[in-house]
Amino acid sequence: MVWDSVIGSVVIEEEEFSPVAGEQSGSVIIKWLWGTERGKITWSLECSGPPLACSYTSEAKIASGEARIETKLVKGEECCTLHYAWAYRTPTGSISIDWNPDTEQFDVEVSSWGSTGSGQGIFECCP
Repeated sequence: MVWDSVIGSVVIEEEEFSPVAGEQSGSVIIKWLWGTERGKITWSLECSGPPLACSYTSEAKIASGEARIETKLVKGEECCTLHYAWAYRTPTGSISIDWNPDTEQFDVEVSSWGSTGSGQGIFECCP
């Protein structure tokens, strides 16, 4: 049996977004080349009020690699804003996700010998 680390590191990525009244959610599903799930990155924002209440969740997991998500919640007078950035890499390498206060965005850097992916965005929720 021969293990080819390049083929074993190839992934397929699927993004999903679900806007619902009072809630926003998104996910990235990372699949092995043959189609089964290898990892998943999810995030969601929910708000209600008055008075304004904001809550969010985020999670990142992957088999044979690294997946990360970073979030920053900003609560205004009438709306909640969730800034998020995610990244994954297979099989070895590094991920850096840092909040940049000057641009009010995340700086994302990913390096790997295999597949990588990253993205970021903003969800806003106003009850």
